[in-house]
Amino acid sequence: MEHMREGSAQCIVEESLCSIPDADLAVFGIICKDKSPLNKNRAKFKGTCQRGDGLTGTTWVHVENYLRAHRAPLVLIENVKQLMEVPSDGKLSDLQHIHSALRDLGHSVSHAVVEALDHGSLTKRER
Repeated sequence: MEHMREGSAQCIVEESLCSIPDADLAVFGIICKDKSPLNKNRAKFKGTCQRGDGLTGTTWVHVENYLRAHRAPLVLIENVKQLMEVPSDGKLSDLQHIHSALRDLGHSVSHAVVEALDHGSLTKRER
């Protein structure tokens, strides 16, 4: 992921670095293991996008670097709804931090919680 700013990333098919071109629509899924309801330690990972730590925060830093370098006009980011949880220190939630960064890049921002069951999935997954 550290290569995303330069326009390359690890390709899971080729198992090597591959080029990421400029795009009109950038679609990202930030690693959500830190935020997952299945992670019993998730409380300590609130605010990771602001700090740039944990799997979620590290992934966000690289996504943000790519967006700053390549300026895709449309961005779609998928994650778990726990991104909205506010840390106990009163700082911004990770979602609020991401929204702020996207606004700084000139994007209009909105979000929605979508239930996968409502869209044909066989499992309940709020995203």
